[in-house]
Amino acid sequence: MLVELVRAGVDVAAAGWLKTADGGAWSLYVGSAAAGPGNLGDAYRTVYACLRRLTDPWVDLSDVKLVPASDPIARDLAAARARYPGGRQATRYAGRKLGDLAIEEAYIYPRVTPGLTRDEVVQTVAGLMNRAGTVRPSMITLRDGNVIRGVPYGIEASGGAGHPTPLVVKIRDDVDGSTHTALVDEVTNIQ
Repeated sequence: MLVELVRAGVDVAAAGWLKTADGGAWSLYVGSAAAGPGNLGDAYRTVYACLRRLTDPWVDLSDVKLVPASDPIARDLAAARARYPGGRQATRYAGRKLGDLAIEEAYIYPRVTPGLTRDEVVQTVAGLMNRAGTVRPSMITLRDGNVIRGVPYGIEASGGAGHPTPLVVKIRDDVDGSTHTALVDEVTNIQ
């Protein structure tokens, strides 16, 4: 859902699931400049549109709490994210307050980047495979921040029956000739 927001042009300064100390339900707090005074309604309309684009949303609009990026909760979410970078998964936060909000528990998301869609990755790799002349290596960036430098030379399906078939990009290292693979869904950029 957060990636959809970023793709829709919403600046997600910080985000996390918070359960308030008063026994409240879990809420997804999203700190964004889009949630400023005078444009909060537009921001929630964008959230609603993003949720409608998801094939199987498990988040309801009522779960989402938009706050300005300058709000103390958003600032504390961003500060905690910086202290405990957790890769691509949400990180459990052990504190008892975010801003002025007393919490029982929280999970803070890493910085959200839009990246390429699955179809864009496949199209880009297919275009690279059809190059003529001298083939220069590409830089393939993964969601975890790792970068593979090499020449994409194939896409293949892998996996079992009954599940969506994962697609894998095959990459030849331009230095030592070794081969690597990366799940298409893990690729965020190809340059």
